[in-house]
Amino acid sequence: MLCLFRNDHSAPRFKCRPKKHEGLKRIQTISLLLFFLGLAFATFFEVRLVRGTSMLPLYREGSVLLINRWAYGPRLPIIEHYWFFWNTPTPNEVVAFYQPGHLRESVKMVAAGPGDALTIEEGALVVANLRVPLAPYQQAGIERLRTVPSKKVFVIGHNFESSTDSRDYGPVPLVFITGRVVFSLP
Repeated sequence: MLCLFRNDHSAPRFKCRPKKHEGLKRIQTISLLLFFLGLAFATFFEVRLVRGTSMLPLYREGSVLLINRWAYGPRLPIIEHYWFFWNTPTPNEVVAFYQPGHLRESVKMVAAGPGDALTIEEGALVVANLRVPLAPYQQAGIERLRTVPSKKVFVIGHNFESSTDSRDYGPVPLVFITGRVVFSLP
């Protein structure tokens, strides 16, 4: 910066700032911006790695998933509870959730939402244009259920034979859902 009137006592004095501080201010501003962008990303999104084969052929083991944590409502950052819901999962959406009973995180496809009927035909669950084979114990549990209870969803894995899903542990409460898968890398 050029300093005018430096030695002239009749003119007003201007403070001169060396150029090296301007570069430091830029670095501080960029660092602060990157910090807040990272914090916003960590609040709204989560990156998760797929383990297991229950979602083959859609996601194979080792795939990287980007999960929208606020797809169904705002969540508290530390205890991860919803403040309220502004949306519910719909059939064919892939969601991340905690498995009931195990509290292990999983990724599965929503087959039926709250109030949807669960129909069994010839030993298979027919829902959302899918025909999912059932073991006898799974069939007995679903026959008692008949419809998905309110505030719950019925989830299944794409690889029916090796997936542990709602056929085994029942419908998943909406509060257990941690987000919706929005992007994947193979």
